[in-house]
Amino acid sequence: MTISEERRRLLALADDLGADPDNVRMTGSLLQEARRLLNPAPFRAVVCGEFNMGKSHLLSAMVSRPHIFPHHPNATTAVITTLSWGAQPVARVIRSSDGTSADGAGAADLTPEQVQRFITAQTGQAPAADEGGQVVLVEMSAAVERLRSGVVLVDTPGLDSTEPFHDVLTRQFLSKADVVLFTTAAGSPLSVPQLRALRAAVGAGPLPVVVVTKADQVDAQPFADVARERVARELDVPAGALEVIMTSARLARAADRDRSVPDRAESGVDLVWDAIERRHKRWVAARTAAAANCLLTAIETITVPLRSRHNDEELIIRQLRDLAALRHEAATAVPRETAGAIERVRADARERFAVLREAVTDQTQLFASFVDPETYIKRFLEVLTTIREGTDKALDEVHKDLVTRWADRAQFIIELDAGSPRPDDGRGSFDTADLLRNAGRPPSLTIGSLQGAAGAGNVLAAAGGGLGTIIGGLIGGAIAPGIGMGVGALLGHFIGWAAGLRDEMGKARTIWRAEKVNELTSKAPGWVSHFAGQEEAWLTRSGETLATRLRDLVESGLREQEATLRQILKDRGADPATVRSDAEQLTMLTAEAAMVRRYHREAS
Repeated sequence: MTISEERRRLLALADDLGADPDNVRMTGSLLQEARRLLNPAPFRAVVCGEFNMGKSHLLSAMVSRPHIFPHHPNATTAVITTLSWGAQPVARVIRSSDGTSADGAGAADLTPEQVQRFITAQTGQAPAADEGGQVVLVEMSAAVERLRSGVVLVDTPGLDSTEPFHDVLTRQFLSKADVVLFTTAAGSPLSVPQLRALRAAVGAGPLPVVVVTKADQVDAQPFADVARERVARELDVPAGALEVIMTSARLARAADRDRSVPDRAESGVDLVWDAIERRHKRWVAARTAAAANCLLTAIETITVPLRSRHNDEELIIRQLRDLAALRHEAATAVPRETAGAIERVRADARERFAVLREAVTDQTQLFASFVDPETYIKRFLEVLTTIREGTDKALDEVHKDLVTRWADRAQFIIELDAGSPRPDDGRGSFDTADLLRNAGRPPSLTIGSLQGAAGAGNVLAAAGGGLGTIIGGLIGGAIAPGIGMGVGALLGHFIGWAAGLRDEMGKARTIWRAEKVNELTSKAPGWVSHFAGQEEAWLTRSGETLATRLRDLVESGLREQEATLRQILKDRGADPATVRSDAEQLTMLTAEAAMVRRYHREAS
């Protein structure tokens, strides 16, 4: 993309942004300044130097039109003369009320031929005047192709002239110069006033182009070297930083007549054009970069409040989407995760029951057939209690892990109580004792009941009492911590098993006394299967209860947070449509800013 195309795009952007009064209000003069820098503007190449240095002759040769910048041996340029692009030749004179400033006191459109008498004057004479006043500026246009880009050639009266108004006019217009073409004729020494005038004209602006005219008349190179050194010293710059061009307007004119391209190239006038156009491109690039910088600042000024508002609203919209997604996920994930955790607990319980089954089946030392029935049952209950307490502990960990995990995932939405206080019977709970009862969970033995069982076994062994003594001892131990769960739960858990065991205990005791052989060893594998089945059923119900409870808590908390966020959006007067509109505008502005930055880099 050419810089002209970039400038058109930047100007269109400035116009689009400036069409919104709010943008204009926020950005102040930034958009206006950007448009000023991007709209077409003249690039003034001002030729200056002492009188009779061949300035007008040079310009005529450059445009190949001798009549536009008239020059005569005994005449000098008396007014500021400009030439810009125009499809048709047009001329205009600007008069002055005070004789020196181009204040447009009387402007008139004339033909190029009619203005010729205003441009030059005999050496030492004032510029021509008419009934309209003193003419100080002549503006002309012509179809000179190299002016189409916006370059304006400016001819000036000579510096260090015997006519003070020449210096006044020239110095005034030099302040408007975008590039200064400082001319000096080969063989003519540079005067101190001329150099000082040049320094004042250039100021802190770009360095001038030193143009040595009449280079065909003498050996111009030594003079060009001297001119370079003196101008560099006067401007306090390195001599190598100056561009010095040797020209011959006479050769250029002859080349135009003969249509000789080599002679035209030898004249050097096209090198002057090249120097002007290089500086013009840099000037256009600098203005483009400055305009891009204004636009970048304007875009940032516009987007700051828009981005802040949009970010807040987009955050809420994103949170609402996340909440909805989390609700949807929780509906299936909570039961799935709970089932997976329960299955791991179940697998551990199965493994423990398998160990117990193997022990009673293989009649290891603890469960050998020579162990008396009371001791055998006490040991069996001790192992069973250990298994169930291990299951309780594992379930507590499952509950805590699931609650913590979901609380972390939705921590800005809901807080879940990760505590799981144990009930008095030693079984862990998901939340409350009521939750345990709802699960239909049968209680198991506690440390207290285990101690009671041990005491009951001692009494039974000593007194030869029946199974009721064992059950009584167990109940006594169970209710010691509290009545709430002890009696009913423990009876419900063991009484059925005990009733079926009564007859077997009687026979087992009789055989033991007679033969010292424990007949209960053949029944124990069945007991293991019975309690293992109870444990699995209880784990299933407990997992279902935990999943339902946790899922409901998550669902409730998420919906409550959604309602809060929707109310915030409502209070801000925002809805998804306005959020989308802001997003589209931000996307557009971000893309435009990226484009402007790229153009800024290229222009810089």
